[in-house]
Amino acid sequence: MQQLEHIVQIQNILSRYNLTNFIDSGTLLGLIRENRILPWDNDIDIAIIDDGSIDMAKLYSAFTNMGYNVKMNMDGILLENKNTIEINLKFYQKLDNKIYTIYKYSNAKAKFLKTLNNIIVTDSWYIDKRNSKKTIKYIIKRINLLIPNSLSQKFLKSKNYVSILSGSIVEPINTIEIGEHSFKVPAFPEIYLEKKYGKNWKTPVKNYSYSTDDCTIVEYKMNLTDVLYLLQIVRNIFFKYNAEVYLSAGTLLGAIRDGNIIPWDYDIDLASKESYLNKAEMIAQELSDLGVTVFLSKFTNVMALYYKGITVDIDFYRSDGKYLTMPMKHINNKWGALIYFIDWLFCFEPKSSVFNSMKNNVTLAIPRHVLSSILTKLPTTLKKAAINFLTKCAQTTGNSRGSVKIPNKLIGNFKEIKIFNSKWLIPEKYEEYLELYYGNWKIKEKKFDYHNSSGEVSSSTQIPNEKWEIK
Repeated sequence: MQQLEHIVQIQNILSRYNLTNFIDSGTLLGLIRENRILPWDNDIDIAIIDDGSIDMAKLYSAFTNMGYNVKMNMDGILLENKNTIEINLKFYQKLDNKIYTIYKYSNAKAKFLKTLNNIIVTDSWYIDKRNSKKTIKYIIKRINLLIPNSLSQKFLKSKNYVSILSGSIVEPINTIEIGEHSFKVPAFPEIYLEKKYGKNWKTPVKNYSYSTDDCTIVEYKMNLTDVLYLLQIVRNIFFKYNAEVYLSAGTLLGAIRDGNIIPWDYDIDLASKESYLNKAEMIAQELSDLGVTVFLSKFTNVMALYYKGITVDIDFYRSDGKYLTMPMKHINNKWGALIYFIDWLFCFEPKSSVFNSMKNNVTLAIPRHVLSSILTKLPTTLKKAAINFLTKCAQTTGNSRGSVKIPNKLIGNFKEIKIFNSKWLIPEKYEEYLELYYGNWKIKEKKFDYHNSSGEVSSSTQIPNEKWEIK
């Protein structure tokens, strides 16, 4: 069987299961530019748009019946057959009017570290009868839960790349004819190739690297699919309890300026109102039931969520009529990091199991759970005294403490926008809000800091030395 016939058979199987698919990347380049698979290409690329209906078990059976060795993970399927080069089926997800796919890669030099990365980071798995291999992978994953994420990352050097394209370039799916074969391709294949490879896509390049040469690829700090899942369940649960939650800080900035999560952002910022803290326990329980690690601080009005290495901070702002306020704590040095961690232990109470925290890569999960469980049970007067003492220690060692203050009129009655595959509330005067937070917010800065080069607070929302009253 020729390689082109392999592609036709696979596309027919995918269509049989009503899966939208198209020829992708280098394979599409070869078919459009040269009516063939490129001689130097080492795999065949086929994209599947995942609408939630992919039945992995049925696909596994279909492909194994065709004689393929099948490897699967959360981002795609790899098919191996001695009569053809590897066939890579990549899953694309929808993000508003765009589609995206994720590439997880290890920059480690040692081959065994790359293999470990595939097991630990990419969630690779097999459906087969070799239980010994499953057991070994299971043990490796469980051992990894005991290793701090920073240490694991140091050796695995894991990278998270995302390729994002306009959905209007891809759908509705088009077809092309080459010889006696018909292939499914993007709606506008030449525009697709120009977006992916640049204006010179018709000029052959043999030494191609997707991480550096694909014009659609950007390195993300967070897994975009996991971020979208978190945002969806948080929104749904808050709305279930008639509690308002809205986009704030960097997440709002990305939504308004970029129409996406900022690639170099390392957490998700959401906000609510102090009046909804009485519903926080119920919200926390539902989130925990869905596999999210939850810590709640009613001293500082924060709900901290952790999921597969992603952090979400939900700030419950206190209103004094004119302003909305939250406590402000910044880490300016190593002493600040230590003081912040101890302060955190006094403030936050775990609402999920320690095993849940380990699975979600919470830093120092076991001591964090044990110590915070003990400290949060101390008498309130003792905890307040400890937090006030730590605040003085932080200020003495050059670490900022104070309040975040936002004029109530900027939040107003909220506006609603369609973003992140849903409808989200944002501040009514969001442009003024972003200007207050970031100054010239339309300029992209990868290393934004609330402090200037002299160590002074530069954001207009940060009020140093203003005391937060613990209720």
